[in-house]
Amino acid sequence: AYSGTWTVDGESATAGPEAGIDVRFSARRVFLVLGSPDRERDVRVSLDGKPIGAADAGTDVEDGVVRVGQQRLYSLVDLPEPGEHTLSLRFDDGVTGYAFTFG
Repeated sequence: AYSGTWTVDGESATAGPEAGIDVRFSARRVFLVLGSPDRERDVRVSLDGKPIGAADAGTDVEDGVVRVGQQRLYSLVDLPEPGEHTLSLRFDDGVTGYAFTFG
């Protein structure tokens, strides 16, 4: 579910004020192609209603935050085993998202 303001086109969505995404998933790993072309911006990552801990965070998450720069696949979640969870992302204005993948 989207929240806040988004600009959506055929292949991407760009965050505006108070932009967020909440995703229910059943997997071990979560990845998202993101980009911020002109400068680095932050995406805050929560898992099941709490800031994601280091043990569950993907390799691109530090202290619950992803610093997004060049467009690429970012690793957000890396759990010890698959399960049902809710991932919540809160975006700085100007971050563009393209596609989730799950593993």
